Amino acid sequence: MALTKALLHELFEYKDGKLFNKITRGPNAPKGKEVGAPEKFGHLVVQFSEKKYKVHRVIWIMHNGDISEGVFIDHINRDPADNKIENLRLTTRSENNRNTIKRKGYTKRGDSYQVRVCTDNGRVTLGTFKTEEKARAVYINAKKSLGHIKEVA
Repeated sequence: MALTKALLHELFEYKDGKLFNKITRGPNAPKGKEVGAPEKFGHLVVQFSEKKYKVHRVIWIMHNGDISEGVFIDHINRDPADNKIENLRLTTRSENNRNTIKRKGYTKRGDSYQVRVCTDNGRVTLGTFKTEEKARAVYINAKKSLGHIKEVA
């Protein structure tokens, strides 16, 4: 079943980043109940017609229509559960991947730490640092200066 704007508006109501059943879709999906269960990486999913759909994609389609093949929905603030329409944007895979902060952002190399980031021109090594703290700070500052992230939680 294709997700169309019309179909989704028949099934769901959008309120402040959340979806609610507009109709009773089954015993566990009564009218008025919020939909969305977290999956492995924190995105919310909703199931209907025997298929799971990411809630942020449903919300995007409800507001903007179809999503082209190969296009991703990025959570601007990097919170996969924050599905407010103003927090969602269309991106390429590489743009979506850049709006992340790796757990560390550096790799241990002998007795020091190497920092690398991805740019439009490929991966760039920013240097090798003696402490983890310095490596992490360089990584975060690089991501900010490249415009890949706005703030760090």
